[in-house]
This record gives sequence, structure tokens and C-alpha cells, in this order.
Amino acid sequence: MKKQFRVKRLAGALAVLLFAAPVYAQQTSSNLAGRVTDSAGAPLVGAEVMILHTPSGTTSRAVTDAQGRYSARGLRVGGPYTVTVTRDGFKGEAAENVYLSLGETSALNVDLDTAATSLEAIEVIASASTAVFSADNKGVGTSVGGRELQLMPQGSRSVDDVARMDPRITVIDQAGGAISVAGINNRYNTISVDSLSQGDPFGLNSNGMPYTGSPISIDTIDAYNIQVSDFDVGSDTVGATVNAVTKSGTNDFHGSLYYVYKNAKDMVGSSDGRDYDLFGTDKTKGLTIGGPILKDRLFFFASYEEQEITDFGGVAASDGVANGYVSSEDVTRAIDIANSLGMQPGTYGSTGVNLENKRYLAKLDWNINDYHRASLTYQQTEEFRPSPYDDYAENVVLSSHWYNINNKTKNTALQLFSDWTDIFSTEIKLSQQTFDQINGNPVNQPEVEIETADGGSIFIGEDNNRHENQINTDQISATVAGMFYLGDHVIKGGFDYLRKDVYNLYGRDLHGSYVFESLDDFAAGNYDVYNLRRPADGYTEADTAAALVYSQISPFLQDTWQVNDQLSLTYGVRVNLPKVKDAPVRTPGFENAFGFPNDYKLGSDNKVVLPRLAFNYQFNTPRYSQLRGGVGLFQSIPPFVWLANPYQNNGVTSLSYRSNNPDSAPFSPDPYNQNVPSNGRPSYQIDSIDPDFKLPTVWKVSLGYDAELPWWGLIGTVEFQSIRAKDAVFYQALNIGDPVGTLADGRFYYWCTLGSTSNSNKYCNHNPDYDTRSTVLGNTNKGASNSLTLSLNKPMSNGWYGNVSYTYTNATEVGSDGSSQAWSSYQHVSRVNPNQEIATTAGRLVRNSIKASLGWEHAFFGDYKTSITAYYNGRDGLPYTWTVNGDVNGDGIFQD
Repeated sequence: MKKQFRVKRLAGALAVLLFAAPVYAQQTSSNLAGRVTDSAGAPLVGAEVMILHTPSGTTSRAVTDAQGRYSARGLRVGGPYTVTVTRDGFKGEAAENVYLSLGETSALNVDLDTAATSLEAIEVIASASTAVFSADNKGVGTSVGGRELQLMPQGSRSVDDVARMDPRITVIDQAGGAISVAGINNRYNTISVDSLSQGDPFGLNSNGMPYTGSPISIDTIDAYNIQVSDFDVGSDTVGATVNAVTKSGTNDFHGSLYYVYKNAKDMVGSSDGRDYDLFGTDKTKGLTIGGPILKDRLFFFASYEEQEITDFGGVAASDGVANGYVSSEDVTRAIDIANSLGMQPGTYGSTGVNLENKRYLAKLDWNINDYHRASLTYQQTEEFRPSPYDDYAENVVLSSHWYNINNKTKNTALQLFSDWTDIFSTEIKLSQQTFDQINGNPVNQPEVEIETADGGSIFIGEDNNRHENQINTDQISATVAGMFYLGDHVIKGGFDYLRKDVYNLYGRDLHGSYVFESLDDFAAGNYDVYNLRRPADGYTEADTAAALVYSQISPFLQDTWQVNDQLSLTYGVRVNLPKVKDAPVRTPGFENAFGFPNDYKLGSDNKVVLPRLAFNYQFNTPRYSQLRGGVGLFQSIPPFVWLANPYQNNGVTSLSYRSNNPDSAPFSPDPYNQNVPSNGRPSYQIDSIDPDFKLPTVWKVSLGYDAELPWWGLIGTVEFQSIRAKDAVFYQALNIGDPVGTLADGRFYYWCTLGSTSNSNKYCNHNPDYDTRSTVLGNTNKGASNSLTLSLNKPMSNGWYGNVSYTYTNATEVGSDGSSQAWSSYQHVSRVNPNQEIATTAGRLVRNSIKASLGWEHAFFGDYKTSITAYYNGRDGLPYTWTVNGDVNGDGIFQD
């Protein structure tokens, strides 16, 4: 006999207790918990629960305690599982077709009848709801896996295709795949696969990832868990946490071959009479294979994928000719002059160089025994990407000004899941990552900008930001966590550890950069501006690089208390202890000039205590309904490029020169023989960190209500979330000087004399011993994000799924923190007066967003399924600010 089983509540009281287990930060597994009772509802102690992952034979065992509770942690994601419950003197029960979501605890409660010895099968229905209506569900997030993930449209073939399924997350850059949650800086997101970080190791890329597209093949992913607010002490990020787990081998061999083709001209089309030309074709091909090495014991999974995008970056980078700023005759003459001077200017138009990306993955899963399971993952990604620079509408960028980015990432992770006793389990994760990037043009040359009479510019030679540009990082991470199950309490404790070695050689202007006001001036070598940076006497180029070692240990402790059949509380604390091994080079005289030293480094003074509290209350109603919420303090490590700036711009290891007089330093086309201005005085741009600086922290508060509706298994949800800055990043200009006076509109001005806009008349009261672009990195407690979400969700069942949501968001910030250089992060903020600490509309704010998705499948011919899926997102655009295209107040910034 087979009977249907469905977790449900009885009028006036719970039939069973939904019991939850805490989750870990980088979620790579699933949990199952519940209670076993007799037919009268009394708890059964000593019942044996065997959890069998049918495809692989992976088995986990648990025994119920005095309250009849059991819990199994570290289980494989997905399913199907068969859960068998037995006890002497009772009829055994077997729950079939149980599926588990990544990072979530599903509840399965069983009542056993007395007498019979036969095993009775249970068919689990509506199991998708048990993950939503679980005492473990206290925060704000979205899980995607199983058939829903397989059916989901993923046109970009990247993480953003899935992350956008959360109502609060917006893809703010469709080309790059940058995602922002509720207007928060996308660089504060945490993205991991099999506990391996997929985020940008250094922080240069605006999309928050080290590659143009996905760092890993989407065909290897088994499930995603997206958390906007996860109040577990194992979680810690200001933005969103996107966790994914890769597929694993089973007792059957499975594989796939695939080919994906996009043609921009045919598939995107044209607009306003212009073809879409950001790329030509995009071709992806790959394969996956998995299976057993030893049946029920050892399994493998592997994949390889390569992608090629032709004409990447456009047929002509920023066509100033077509836009009327540069004539074709000017381009031809500029090339001729450059050739006559001994330069290699390259060509105008497409470089013919393609983007190439290769992605490798190998994974082993080992069922050591019924109580211990291990997995080993190796991932490698390589990308060659051609990139134009200075590609604005009024410019012409010759191929010699393009640069190539060569990236390689190697990731290795080892995970061990162990049940040592019926009440104690552990989870250990160790990972190592290396990342290497080299930027530049194959031909080293000075940068040359030639201004035209029509307001455009022609760029020749190596981009000055890539004269020498190299990044190397080496990261070691570890998580050790254990859980004790003590009646109504689950005690979780452990620590996270991170060590990161960072090396960045950023040789801006090492080969010289020139600006000419006309082609005639270029031919004569009569430049308007010449910039040169070089190592100071006694130092080498390697000495000018940023080299630092960052480490952080984070102990945590948490208690999850099942107060009664309806209320679950989670409360705990996490402590982050950062440390940097070496300080930046101390600049003589800096402290006397600005009142603090520039050689500050992060240490024990930056310790942050992060308290957390969350709850879930299950209402005693005929259908599922619950109230959930939490409050906690969260911290993110900022992009390492921000922390590296003070190590590079210290005014000691390198010197910068600026000349407006060709007689003092004649133009030289030789990148290794640039002339130092004979009457020039080196400038000292100092990037510093405030001695009171704290790593970015925010308070998160959420409140949500979920209810199962009478129709089609629909789940209705209302969620409110508030994120408020405690210590946000705030850049200030150090050396603009005191204002000279006040303009008619009330703003301060820094001109020495009103009426003259020459460079020599700006920032009149600055300290001439230091560059006006000197900065200090500090904090502000201003800025917030509030969002309200209404949603309907129909989990996958009976061949279809669907969801629709509306989110309203209001977000403010002091600075957008959108750049990699300290001065750029300061100057690219619109403000009335310098260094104003005023929270304004966030640059990544999407105020109104409507999302809907629908998927359907049917087997028309045997087991061969046909599916149709659709996704829709209608939203407001990103905000913008009206500014003056010029320097109104003499502070040297063109965004007043």
C-alpha cells in the first residue's frame, strides 16, 4: 500500500514540530530535519532515520532524541531522496521523491503506526513548500534549483541570469552582468561556487567578477541560493550572497555536448538606423561528463567550455568620425605623423582580435561511510580580452591604444562533512585561489592625445594606465564549524579564516603621456601637457608596486532555540579580526602637513563585533503561514584595489612630473627614454587611510510574511528590508586647500582670482609640496536603502512553475565608490562643495521593478520533454544628475 504524506498543521495545535538546523556562510549542501511521533502524536525516541540519495547511493543516518527530533546535515543538493524511518514495534515508513534545496533545511515529519512489520511507502507532495515554510527560513532570499533551474532562460549564460530571479536584485549592466541589491554597490556582493570565490580578487572590474562573462560554465551548476539578508553568523556581506553548487557524479554515466551561437546583427538588430556592433558573433561550445569510479562510493564530474566573441568592443571603438568630431583626413594625417616620428600607430577600425575564454572544472565526491562525506573541486578559467580605452563618442581610438587583458584563475577546494555522534556534526572547508592578470599593448609606446578643431580627440600609443599593469593574488580560505544538538537548542560555533597576498604593479605614465592641441603641434612636438612617472632615485619599478598581505580570522557562536511548536529564535555573534602585515611607506612631512601619518595599516583596532538576532513564527492555520524577520550587523572587505592605493601613491618610491613647456623636456617616442623636465618639480600624490577607518559595515533589518494560498499551491509574500550604513566608505580630497571666498550661489570657490580659469589659478591655498589629487579614505554613517516587495510564487509541480513580484526601493549614498583609483572615486561624485558629506540618491537605485517568469514542460514523446519558458522585467532606469561641464569653483573637478 502507498499513502500520501503531507506536512500539515491541525486546527488549534501543530501536528509536529518543524525543526531547523543553522546554515553555513558558503553554502554547498542541504539539510533535512523533522520529528518522528506515534499515531497519538507522542515523540518516539531511538527511531532510526536513513536518508538515501537514490542516484548515487549516498547514505546518511540519524537517530531521534527524547523529543523525537532528528537532523541530517551536509547532504547532497537535489535528489530524489528516499527517507526511511524505522523503530522496533512500529510499522516503518519510507518517504520517496524528496528533493532538497541548496543551503536550506527542509522539514519532514513522520508518524508511525504500531504493530505491523511491513514497510509502507509515503509519497511526498508539495515538498517545495516545506523549504519555504520552515523554521530555518528567517532571512530574505531566493533558491533556484532542479527543473526550475534547467528550464530557466539564461541568455547571458552567467550568474546574473539567475541572481535576477530575486525580486530585490537588478542587473544594472546587461553587457557586463553587474548586479545590485536594493541600490547597494555591486562590489560588495559575495559570489561563490563549491565554496570557491568567483568574485573579482582585486576589484578592478565594474561587474564584481574577474571576467567579462561567467567565471564558470553555467552547465556545471546544480543549484543556486541567493541571500539578501542571511542572519546566520556564518554569513557576512554588505550586499547579496550568491552561493552555487556544481553537479556531481552518480552511479550512472551522464554527459552532454552543447553549442551556443549568437549573431549580433541578426539577433539584436538595429535601432535608429544603426546596427548593434558591440560584438560580431558569440560562440560557446562545451561538454560535461560524470559517473561512478566506485559504485555508491566514489564519483567524478568534469567539464570543459570555450567561448569566442568576434569584434569584441565594437567594429570601431567610439567612432568620432561618424559622430562629426574628427575627420577621416585628420585620422590619416595623424597616422602619417606618428609613423614619421618612429611610432607604431596601428589602424583605425576593428582590431580583428577576439575575446577568448576557456573554463575547466573537475570534481570528485567520496562517500567515506554513512557518517562522513568529502568532495574535492578544481576550477580553472582563462580569458584573453581586447579592450579599447578613452572610447567616448567624440574620440577616435587607434588600435595601438587598445590594450589586452590576460586573466587566469586557479581554484581548489576540499570539503568534509561529518556526523561524529547523534548530536554533534562538523563541516570543514579549505580552499586556495591564485589569480594572475597582465594588462597592456604588445607594443610599448607613450600615450599621445591629439585634439581636433571639431572638439574631438585622436588617441595613439599605449594607454597610460597600462604602461605597466600587473596583478597577482594568492588566497587561502578555511571554515571550521561544528553543531551540537541539545534538545530545544542547536549550538553552532567555529571560525572563518582568510589570508590574501596581493601584488599590483600600476605604472601609470611610466612611458610618458602627451596632449597636443592640434596635428601641427603633434608634428612639431609642441605638446600642451606632458605627464611622466618614474621610480625615485634608489628604487626600481618593482618597488613602486603595492604589495600587502591581508588576513582575517572570524570566530562565531550561535544558538538556535526552538521555543515552542511555533516559534524559533536564532541569536549569535560574529567577530571579525582583520590584520595587514606591512604598512605603506611613510612620507616625510606628511603628518606635519595634514595632521596624521600616511602609513596606517589595518589591525586589531579594526575589530568589529557583529551581533545577530532572527525569528520565525509558524501560525496555527489550516494552510501554511509564517512571520519571519531579523536584525544584524554585517561587514564586507572592500575591493583590495582601494586598500592598495596608499601602497602605490606614497610620494617616496615614485615621482610624478608634469610639464607644459616642450623646451624643458622634448617629446620622445621612445617609451624607455622619456625626458625629465629640466625645470620640473616632482609632485607627490599621496593616498592615505584615516587612522580611524573601519571596514564597511551596515545594519540590516527585515520582516516578511508568507502564506499558502488556496489556488495551485501559490505562495504569497510581503517583505520589508532596511539597510543602513554604519561605516560606509567615504573619500575626501586632502589638498584642495581652504576656500578663498563664496560665489553668488553660495558655494565656496578656490580661484586665486575670479575671472581666470587657468590651471595656475586653481586651488589657490593648496600645499604646493603635495599633489592636489591626494586623498584620504575614511568613513561616513550616512546612506540607507529601504525596499518593499510583494510577490506570488508557484513552485515547480505538475510540469510548471511561475512567479511575479513588485519591488519598491528608495536608496541614498554619499559616494558611489565606482572607481578603482582613489582620486577617481572622489572626483566622480557630484557635489556643490568639496568633501561634502551629504547622502543623495544612490547611483544604482532602481525605484520600481516588476518581474515575472513562467516555465512549462510536457513529455509528448515517451520521456522526451519539451519546455517553454519566459522571463520579464520592467523597471525604472538608473538616476542621473545634472552637472556643469566645467570647473565652476576652481577645485579642479568638472562635476560641479
